[in-house]
Amino acid sequence: MFTSYAVIALRHHQWIEDMGWHKASPLESLGLIASEISEAMAELQMLSNNTWTPTGAFSEELADIALRTFDLLQSHDVHTPYDQIMAQAVRDSAPAQRETFPLQPLMDVVVALGPWINAARTRQNVPPEFFQHGQHFLYQVQRAAIVYNIDLFKVMSEKIEKNRKRGSRNRAV
Repeated sequence: MFTSYAVIALRHHQWIEDMGWHKASPLESLGLIASEISEAMAELQMLSNNTWTPTGAFSEELADIALRTFDLLQSHDVHTPYDQIMAQAVRDSAPAQRETFPLQPLMDVVVALGPWINAARTRQNVPPEFFQHGQHFLYQVQRAAIVYNIDLFKVMSEKIEKNRKRGSRNRAV
C-alpha cells in the first residue's frame, strides 16, 4: 500500500486538503495534536499493581498523533525527512519488557510538544526552530511506538485507509 513515511505524509496531507481542513494556524494544529496525546493517555489503564496497560485503541491514537504531525510539517516544509527521522528513532530505541509498560516514552512526547508550541507562537511565518522542534517531536512519537512494540508504519497505513473510507463524517473545521 505505502512504500515510505514520506508517501504516508503526502497521502494524508492530500486527504486533509481534500476534506477542506487546511484552515488551522500552526498553533491551532498543535492544539489538535495535544488533544490526540490526551486521547492516547486516556487509552491507558492502571492495573492494581500500579503498572499501566494500553487498551486496543492506544496504537491508533499514537498513529493519529503521528499523522497530525506529518500534516503540520508537510504544510510548512515539504522537505521534512520523515523516513530518516523514523529510522533514527528505530536505531535509538528498544521495546520494553513484555511485563512492563513504562509511561516515560509518552511523557517524552508531551515534553517535546512544549518547545514546538512555543516556536509556533509567532504572528509571522514559523521560524526555523519550528521545524527542528517538530522533527524532534516526531522522533519521540516513533520512539514511544517502538517501546510500546507498535508498528507505527502499519497502524498509520491502516488509519489512512480507515479515514479514506469513512470520509469527513460531516466535520467542518
